[in-house]
Amino acid sequence: MDATIVKKIDEGLHFEAKKWAKDIFKCNIPEKAASELIDLGRVHFELGEDNEAYECFLKAYDKDQAFKEYDDKYWEFFKSIHYLGEEVDRFKSRYHSL
Repeated sequence: MDATIVKKIDEGLHFEAKKWAKDIFKCNIPEKAASELIDLGRVHFELGEDNEAYECFLKAYDKDQAFKEYDDKYWEFFKSIHYLGEEVDRFKSRYHSL
């Protein structure tokens, strides 16, 4: 978790936080790192960029399920889309098999 990004998010400076978060990905980030993805997802979420937020959260979830240290609203957002998508896929597979 980058303190500068967190501070900017907490202060409501979401566009500045987005710039910082994207700049981090120009660095050599360890493959298992998920907090950088969560931070970028948080910025997208706060800016109302739901698709981008979900994609970042999904990548982080696939790596480490690293939502523990963050506000529950980010996990709830991810969970609502992710598990809804799984339900839709199950429905489609049942519907197409008829």
